[in-house]
Amino acid sequence: RFLPWIWAGLVILAPTGIILIIAEPQRTLGNATFWWKMAMLVVAVGLTAWFQVSLSHDAAAWEDRGQKAVARRVFAASSIVIWLGIVATGRLIAYTY
Repeated sequence: RFLPWIWAGLVILAPTGIILIIAEPQRTLGNATFWWKMAMLVVAVGLTAWFQVSLSHDAAAWEDRGQKAVARRVFAASSIVIWLGIVATGRLIAYTY
């Protein structure tokens, strides 16, 4: 139920990020922290897209509490860690310039 909100957030995130890059390209494009953030963002978007496709094919599998529950927990934890990493590196860009 939250997937539409995630994609809407991405639609807002992309143009605002581009505006920030255009404002000070030397600060962001030459910064390794920025590129770590972009790499994590690509991974996070890929995980979210994979999750949505997987959910649309077999939603009942995500409700099963059996053997695959550990894999779903690892997926959820890694997704949270990646998004927290995106937030942290976004904040660090200002301090690593």
